[in-house]
Amino acid sequence: MAILSHPIVQNANVLFPGTATQILIDQGRLFGGPELIDPGLTLAVFPYHTSFDVVKGIPHSLSTASVLYASEKHGKHHNTFASTDTKQRGYYAGIKLMVQLFYREPTYNGDLTINAEYVDTTKDPTSPYFGYYFQYSDLLPPGVSPLNKRIKPFTIINSLDVKILPGEEILTQWLDIIKYAIRDLKYLQPYASLRNPVLIATDYPTSTWSAQDPNLIFHTAYHVVHFDVVEPALPPQVHLPNIKEIDIKEVVEGA
Repeated sequence: MAILSHPIVQNANVLFPGTATQILIDQGRLFGGPELIDPGLTLAVFPYHTSFDVVKGIPHSLSTASVLYASEKHGKHHNTFASTDTKQRGYYAGIKLMVQLFYREPTYNGDLTINAEYVDTTKDPTSPYFGYYFQYSDLLPPGVSPLNKRIKPFTIINSLDVKILPGEEILTQWLDIIKYAIRDLKYLQPYASLRNPVLIATDYPTSTWSAQDPNLIFHTAYHVVHFDVVEPALPPQVHLPNIKEIDIKEVVEGA
């Protein structure tokens, strides 16, 4: 809910490549796995986990577990997760969450035109480094003028047609937006003991379709996020109501 309600997520201007069709997050859920039922873009938030050997019955590495607890030294809680709030009394832990996008999109080998400007360094000896005299023409940041206005001699304007997997391009844009939304969640009231989000890693496992055939249709990308947590020594005096029935729509919105 905190991610999906964030203004930069609700107002995201992510377009299907080469069209004016806006791609928004259609639904949220609290478990992983590819979207098999509903088309569109799905956001899933669920605990990060270690791989588990089902034969031996042991995890492969506890360092990748969902929750890691800090050690205690000489009766005082030793915070290994960088929380500086000395007013809190309790046990420190670090929680890792997967914030993952799933997108079912079968378009393959889509077309994309990239526009760029650059200086012909073979004709201008004062421009030895190509990287300093190259810039994309599309979506220039405010205050940046086109290269042919700043450096007129030997400036070339060129277009290049490339092939893309549109689903992967959309996930790349969306993960960048979600990154800033996560960093803005310093506190999640009323759960103020959950704080300090840190992005550990970002990955695009389906960007190479030939690795597995389903990657052509089922696209995914994710952030691994770490939160500091201060747990009370005793259970909090807050009791969840008895569940008489479950509204599936409300559960989905909990993401």
